[in-house]
Amino acid sequence: MAMTQHERRALRAIEDALRTEDPGLDAFLSEPFSRTRAGTARRLVRWAAGAAVLLLLLGLVVADPAMFFGGLVLLLIVPVALRCVATMIDGDR
Repeated sequence: MAMTQHERRALRAIEDALRTEDPGLDAFLSEPFSRTRAGTARRLVRWAAGAAVLLLLLGLVVADPAMFFGGLVLLLIVPVALRCVATMIDGDR
């Protein structure tokens, strides 16, 4: 559902008021992909890689094929996620 011209103006007025009231928020919203979000994305990928290795090892130790397969699938997804994060970070420079 599209916004009316009146709603767009009201939203713009709220945005301008927030930007003048809080310069920190203005700086955060002006950056396309901040370092904080890039760091968070990197940490999430590291956690996923760690979880994949843990699942693989537990699957081998416990001899549970489902756990091993889940770790293998997760481990195969991690390089794709790394590439996506790198692309997002490099695209903003």
